[in-house]
Amino acid sequence: MPLDSQIEEMKKEGWPIYKGSPKLETNKSDDHSKKNVFEHWILRWSKYATMNYPYIMQSWGVKALEKTAINVPAVIVGIGPSLELNIEHLKMVQGRGLLFAVDAVVRRLIKEGITPDLVVSLDAKKTQYSVWEGIDTSGIPLLISTFTHPENYLSWKGPVIFFNAYQDDNFYTGNIIPYLYPHVGCIDAAGTVGNMAVLIADGMGCEPILMAGMDYCYQPYKEGETDQYRCRDFKIGDTSIDTGWKEIVNPLYKLEERLASSSIEEIKGNKYRTDEPLKDYRKAILQHIGTKNMVVVNCSPGGILQEFMPTQKLDYMIMKNFISDLAKGRTIIPHLKDVAPKPKRWNLGEQGLFQSAY
Repeated sequence: MPLDSQIEEMKKEGWPIYKGSPKLETNKSDDHSKKNVFEHWILRWSKYATMNYPYIMQSWGVKALEKTAINVPAVIVGIGPSLELNIEHLKMVQGRGLLFAVDAVVRRLIKEGITPDLVVSLDAKKTQYSVWEGIDTSGIPLLISTFTHPENYLSWKGPVIFFNAYQDDNFYTGNIIPYLYPHVGCIDAAGTVGNMAVLIADGMGCEPILMAGMDYCYQPYKEGETDQYRCRDFKIGDTSIDTGWKEIVNPLYKLEERLASSSIEEIKGNKYRTDEPLKDYRKAILQHIGTKNMVVVNCSPGGILQEFMPTQKLDYMIMKNFISDLAKGRTIIPHLKDVAPKPKRWNLGEQGLFQSAY
């Protein structure tokens, strides 16, 4: 069935298919602000991307995964606070579809006995690896940007695949990096790693794509509550779950500083604490979904995405779409750990140059 017909059928069934919104007109001052942030990082990215050359040239790129999961259902798992309401349901996905996780949620999923099929990492900072440090990642593929710091992918125990974060109005990411790494393939820069994971799943041909833990906000707002972090350590019954979020993720993303400039949004009678970067990320994913006509369903209860995409229950959507085991050979993704190249590991020299470890 053609995609347009599928979308019409899904609309009849009450699926919240997003088709664009007049509320999301581009704000030129926002664009200027983002441009300044982008230019602040560009020298560092160019340095890292060049340092990574020996490793990337031995590795696969996301281009190798294009259309390798056509019509395979997928769930994208973010670090939003609503994840705790849905985490048990994610166990139903394994073996019946694909589960893509942002890097900061891996620790929590593995604590729950859930192994993602693919982990996506976008941030370039040198200490990004701290979100998975100490976890056994062998057998789990990592999809990471070409401009990340080398220590991040060198610390990953499983296979590593790269992508170019593409932005056509920037000469470096729009021209130089695609020219330097033509075999890698580009994904449109979409602001945040969860958004990039959605675009990656779409490029692989996944359908439908369910978004879980994609709240674009901090904890649901409660009067007088001080623990408003975007993610935190949780208790299940009397058992404390050591996710490392409060000690690792919150400092890594400087959430203390961001909370100081956060604001409260009221949506459908509920209040949510969010900030301008998170609202920009929401705008970015909605624009991508609307332009590309992707079949994406919001399964993140609460949060500020529901203002434009009504929420569906994750367990219902999994039972409806993840109905049988993946047939052997239907997609290469679960087999990446066995078939992806395993380049030689390298040591970083004191001046940030590579020295062979062999």
